[in-house]
Amino acid sequence: MNKNKIESVAVWLIMEDGVNANKILLQQRSEKDNKKIQSFPFVCQPTFNGKTEPRESIEEAMQREAREELGENFKLPNDLSLFDTTNYEFLPTGKAGKNIPAASYNFYAKIKEKDLQNINLHSGAVPELIFISKNDLLKIKTTEDKTANPKEEIIMFKDQLATLQKLFELKP
Repeated sequence: MNKNKIESVAVWLIMEDGVNANKILLQQRSEKDNKKIQSFPFVCQPTFNGKTEPRESIEEAMQREAREELGENFKLPNDLSLFDTTNYEFLPTGKAGKNIPAASYNFYAKIKEKDLQNINLHSGAVPELIFISKNDLLKIKTTEDKTANPKEEIIMFKDQLATLQKLFELKP
């Protein structure tokens, strides 16, 4: 963990078998998290993701985020592979001119259909995961599209959609 840089991790899980074989699992934000209105409700994101905490390694952050977002029974796969690192400038809300260097580390791993029973999504997520195939990419809209309806369409942040496209190009 670099104390002068914001670091985040994202893990994209890919189904290894079953009716959703080769599809990538997305988590969809719910409207509320513990009765508190969330920003960007119904936007889809990687299977799980989040920022590292102070003095936390990337590996520790992945373990923590998996527990927090997918539940205590979900076991993080051993075959995680880093496929993309994005460096960018983060501008905290209300802090004009105070850009902070940031990096997002994107990993993927495959899971078996039987492992889905161990997933218990947290209160900030819609209860069901969304399975995406490469053919679905053309239907996904970004949060920048003001005509998009997140309750009826798959909406993602622009940078995360670009990362999802990179993952499908890898064909892991």
